[in-house]
Amino acid sequence: ALHRAGVALADARHWTAGGCMEVSPQGCNCDLLFSFAHNVARTLELVLNGGCLLLTGERVSTAHQRTLVDYAGFDELYAAFEAELARELRVLFQRLDIYLDTYAQFRPSFLLSSMVHDCLERGRNLNAGGARYTNYGGSGVGIPNVGDSLYALQQAVFQSGRYTAAEVLAALRADFSGYTPMRAYLDTLPKYGADNEAADAMTDRVLRTFAACLAAHRTPHGGTVVPIILGFVWVVTFGEQTGATPDGRRAGRPLAHGLSPQSGAARDGLTGAIRSATRLSLERVGGGGAMMWDLDPAWATPATVIPLLRTFTGRG
Repeated sequence: ALHRAGVALADARHWTAGGCMEVSPQGCNCDLLFSFAHNVARTLELVLNGGCLLLTGERVSTAHQRTLVDYAGFDELYAAFEAELARELRVLFQRLDIYLDTYAQFRPSFLLSSMVHDCLERGRNLNAGGARYTNYGGSGVGIPNVGDSLYALQQAVFQSGRYTAAEVLAALRADFSGYTPMRAYLDTLPKYGADNEAADAMTDRVLRTFAACLAAHRTPHGGTVVPIILGFVWVVTFGEQTGATPDGRRAGRPLAHGLSPQSGAARDGLTGAIRSATRLSLERVGGGGAMMWDLDPAWATPATVIPLLRTFTGRG
């Protein structure tokens, strides 16, 4: 995955997991190796709610004025989500370009640069084009929630017509208060992690969209942006900032951790969740993708854990 992200194979073989878990070639990168976490769930919220936050009504995007009721079909909705995500990430990457230039001028990090490949040979500090790679890295938080939400909208609104777009939008704005039957129905729809190929494919589509937005950017010294999908504390803080979602999640609740199924979604057990996870385009996640798998302590014996790990790695 690192090699596909532009790292020479010889360097990729000297990878390390630095900090929390970001995977990178040891001693080769600039200072923005892990530099952002983006709330993908809130991006979808803006696309569904006309550029306004569900929790406050504040308009935070002038690029999108349409709400869920204005999309003629699911493909049109997804195209709007892609466009808004790309727009937000372009702004984010432009900010990072400014950070890199500012770091190079005001935080030259001479000692650190002396231990980063190519800085001495190039006579430049690690943020001024001295480092072998000037890749940025960062996480999309809530990707499984967005995949589940889009799948729910596709099924409940655009295919079956069980609910109208206006009804679902009203329910989201009310945090499902007064819409208990709808929330129960949305919650029972298949989700990523339940070994349902269609639901898994939707989450994979969101992951590929996020990865493509990152791959399209070029940093000032020729690097790119590498997905590092983890949740960390953002699953709580970003969840607090995000209103109700069409997958049945209530406003303010935590988002899914990394590429793990959201809480309660792995309804076919751990092996079903592993089948779902290994359907994702993990080769596009060059900086690593965190997943959390829960076992009852009584089951966590070598006889159980070793086959699980072998199955997981054997599926890629």
